[in-house]
Amino acid sequence: MQIKQFLIAVCIGTMFAACSSRDDYSIESTKHPLQITVGIKGMQTRSSGNESQLQNTDFLDGEAISVFPDGVHCTMIEGLPENGYVTYTKTPVGWTTDADLYVLGSGDQLEARAVYPAKDASGNQMTWDATSFAVQQDQSTDANYRKSDLMYAFTTNVDPANPIPLEFNHCMSKITVIVEDPSEAYDLADFKTGFSNLYLYGIMRNATISATGAELKATGTGSTGYVYVCESDAVEALCTSGVSCIIPPQTVSGGTKMIGVYVDVDNGYKYTVPSGGVEFKGGYEYIYKLTLKKEGFSLSEITIKSWQSGTENPVEGEAR
Repeated sequence: MQIKQFLIAVCIGTMFAACSSRDDYSIESTKHPLQITVGIKGMQTRSSGNESQLQNTDFLDGEAISVFPDGVHCTMIEGLPENGYVTYTKTPVGWTTDADLYVLGSGDQLEARAVYPAKDASGNQMTWDATSFAVQQDQSTDANYRKSDLMYAFTTNVDPANPIPLEFNHCMSKITVIVEDPSEAYDLADFKTGFSNLYLYGIMRNATISATGAELKATGTGSTGYVYVCESDAVEALCTSGVSCIIPPQTVSGGTKMIGVYVDVDNGYKYTVPSGGVEFKGGYEYIYKLTLKKEGFSLSEITIKSWQSGTENPVEGEAR
């Protein structure tokens, strides 16, 4: 028994020695309230919709994120739930949580992982260990569009006395469609009056999620279906800045009639992916500028740009 007690004492002493091995670290009674600041890289998320409901400059009040704060070495955080994840909600006065969180001690560093949205479509909390996510089938509403925008943030080496900065990155691919010129088939005014809705076809809505170091990656998986992008109230945006939807990163096969625009209910026009297919990568926006012909759409231009940084790589050509 004495030997066992001796070994336990040695282990405890070794632990405290390890935590105290850095000259700038000390275990003390100092308690810092755990705070966060939040932003998004490339905040522009949607080109049409109710401007007051789009997260183009900041998260909206009421939106929630799932955060896992941790100490880089031996820093202890008081008040964490058992699974370590805390839900923060955006309010007019900042990001708040029901948990009463404090960092014990000073001199060591903090890190944190975070996921948006805080919950998936089934109401389960999103974590760094989540393995699946699905974008909404109907993205014509701003709320469903936001629910599809899976994002992550990771930061480390933060002084416990300072807020933890969380800058979110987009996991998914954003597709924007612009009908530049419908004049071969319609007068512009008649096109706008008759426009009914826009769909994306041949799209995988489900994604497999994997954590790789300091980032989350999404890959489209499962059967293909459609995404409902917008209806008639977005026609002005369709003809100018474009309408957008969010899909998991994936490759769409050549020959797929991917973009469907409906006018006067019965008249449907399709854009077909050229042979060789098209790959949509996570964190990128793909802007399709289309010209409406009597027999369908021709491609005026595709612009591919980073959703985060705004760097562009235009690709031009005709494709029916």
